[in-house]
Amino acid sequence: MTHKAFAWMGYAALKAGMRLPEIAQITRFSQEGRMIDLLDDFKIDYVLDVGANDGTFAKHLRMAGYRGHIFCFEPITAHCESIRRLASGDPRWQVFNVALGNESGVKPFNIFSTATVLSSFLSRVGKEELPTRIESITIRRLDDVLDELIQNAAMARIFLKIDTQGYDVEVLKGCVRWVDKISLLRSEVSVRPIYRHMPHYTEALAYYESLGFYLLNLDVVNRNQDGSIYEYDCVMARVDRFNRK
Repeated sequence: MTHKAFAWMGYAALKAGMRLPEIAQITRFSQEGRMIDLLDDFKIDYVLDVGANDGTFAKHLRMAGYRGHIFCFEPITAHCESIRRLASGDPRWQVFNVALGNESGVKPFNIFSTATVLSSFLSRVGKEELPTRIESITIRRLDDVLDELIQNAAMARIFLKIDTQGYDVEVLKGCVRWVDKISLLRSEVSVRPIYRHMPHYTEALAYYESLGFYLLNLDVVNRNQDGSIYEYDCVMARVDRFNRK
């Protein structure tokens, strides 16, 4: 079948009201496939999983074949214990029970026991569920952490993945000395912010661009019932370091 004939059949099907089903699992595998390809294209040897939750992202990287270093940072102790079980016996996968931001010290953290993925330094917008408890947790700057973890800074090629419920920009603001070593960046950005004082997605993208990153992908994280978008996962890179062969 020629390309022209295939296209004609496709548009005829659309005209008749037919639609391809949106299969979340296929979409996710497609997105993660692109991510693995980018790790290879940019020769990434360190993955920083900030806001690692239960370690699912890091686990999927290992399942898909990534063999470099993984550093998971997660403030909720129970989640860290789960990640450590996943990382058991893997010397290149380390777990740290801290949060990252633009300061060092101790800071109050809102924990939602019914949906810990929503836990954040920030408070929710509107009449949303109140946090189950507030804990004082250790927060550090990424610069200080990387000084301790990576010995050969000159050769480091870093992928920074951030998912901190409204705090992503603050994490990167705590990375000044090391920011040029980050070749690949993934961050969750909000079109309709669900936390107070978090940046709008256009502000976050503008900040990342000011650091030398270019946008590669915007993947929808979730939508409202009317189809409007709440959040994207943005993938950005220093495109001069692209090295596909």
